[in-house]
Amino acid sequence: MTQDSKDLILQTAYKLFSQYGFSGTSIKMIAKEIGITTGLIFHHFGSKKELHDSAAQFATFAQPTTQNAVREDSLEHFLEDIITLRLHLYNDREFRRFFQWRSLENVENANKQDHQKDFQGNPLQIPSYIQRLQEIGLIRQDIEAAILSTLIFTNSCYAVLDYADYYQISPKGIGHFKKLALEALLPVLRPSQQKPVNHRKKVTR
Repeated sequence: MTQDSKDLILQTAYKLFSQYGFSGTSIKMIAKEIGITTGLIFHHFGSKKELHDSAAQFATFAQPTTQNAVREDSLEHFLEDIITLRLHLYNDREFRRFFQWRSLENVENANKQDHQKDFQGNPLQIPSYIQRLQEIGLIRQDIEAAILSTLIFTNSCYAVLDYADYYQISPKGIGHFKKLALEALLPVLRPSQQKPVNHRKKVTR
């Protein structure tokens, strides 16, 4: 089977999983949509769960914005890049539905081993970034990375996860929303001893 055919299976599975969820999508449905046998799918993906996980990686890394590196030279740059990336990704309705189904059905955490597994280089896995920034003192260390990750997610993505698409309602648009999210998160994540840099020149008399 060629790589193009394998990609077609992933694309089709992703589309159907987005529409019907993990439980509502069968391997038979995917095979019928493409016009191949179920055995051919199982030959390349050992189980429906493996296909679903592969579709999740395919969906994430297929996005052009995913290829942009997340800067780790400062807390401000890190938050700016993470917020921008997540807003772009989750503003894609098919991508959003896929991961909403995945979370609702708890597919990702089907067992402890899966819960510990991470996509290599996945820019959506914020805790790994936070841990590195905590180690070098750019993010406070008194709160677990997983909790800070949830805080970032709720502040940067709820506007597009909600059907109202709040930032689209605002006449100021997504840029204004990103600015507000950044202003809200910076004081919370910054180490207590680290004060914001004042770029204004001191006036001497």
